Formats: sequence, structure tokens, C-alpha cells
Amino acid sequence: MDTEKHKIRFDRKEYDRFQQALKANLQNLVLQLSQRGFGAGPGSLPADLEMHIVDAAG
Repeated sequence: MDTEKHKIRFDRKEYDRFQQALKANLQNLVLQLSQRGFGAGPGSLPADLEMHIVDAAG
């Protein structure tokens, strides 16, 4: 998660993989948004975001 990549050229296979992953993620988002009660209640941050906003002192 913390690795940066500075690649600027991608081959067709990489574009196709990205497109497939994007479509799958969007389909999952649509399913989540259609769930009854989705978004109800207090907001929260996912654990991966929490890890980035907490420093060494906690």
C-alpha cells in the first residue's frame, strides 16, 4: 500500500486488467449502495485510512 510507482506507459494487458478491476469495483459499489440501510448511522473511516492518519505517538 505504501509503494509508489512512477510508471507512465502501460501495455494493453495492463489497461485491460485495470478496466476489469474497475468494473468489478463499480459493480460492488452499486451492490453496497443498494443495500437497505447503507450509509445509515454514524460515519467511520476504514481501517486502512485510519492507519495513515495515526502517527507514531498514536
